[in-house]
Amino acid sequence: MVMIMAEETNEVSKISKVSEIDEIILANYLRISEPTEDDLMQLRTFLNVSQEYIKSYTNQQDLDQYPAFVAVVFVIVQDLYDNRALYISGSGGSTSANKVIENILEMYRINLL
Repeated sequence: MVMIMAEETNEVSKISKVSEIDEIILANYLRISEPTEDDLMQLRTFLNVSQEYIKSYTNQQDLDQYPAFVAVVFVIVQDLYDNRALYISGSGGSTSANKVIENILEMYRINLL
């Protein structure tokens, strides 16, 4: 397990570039106080997915050029972490597809029928 120190919790507000975000910062943001190696590996994956999603969606390769992308990464990672399933249960027992996953897959879809 990785212990997160109190002074690290303020790091999130100091981030101005996407490249400054790592799995420890994401663990702080998500309030995971003692992340396991599995947690950190999953957060690294979510970070990479969020960056690729932004690049594909915006056609921008240098994410550090736009400080607003920092917030987008945090929101995408949080959504992926909170909704780690393809389908999300709704009220009354209904289910719907996870919209973030649906949007990511839609960008790479070849069959447009």
